[in-house]
Amino acid sequence: MTTLHLDGQHLSIEDLIAVAYARPEDVRFELTAEAQRGIARAQQAVENFVARREVVYGIRPEHLRADGTRLP
Repeated sequence: MTTLHLDGQHLSIEDLIAVAYARPEDVRFELTAEAQRGIARAQQAVENFVARREVVYGIRPEHLRADGTRLP
């Protein structure tokens, strides 16, 4: 089994091709500690924007009703 360590910086074309042609049971993915810290920082940033009720480009507001009004 091959383990691909995802860090958000070093995914090569060769890695991508190998995974694309591999059987699911032959590949395992792991987030590095650095990637996990980055995800936690991003989540905290989004939660801060939501708490301040800020509109931020690039973040889909799943906190909106169908009519466009914000949920509390």
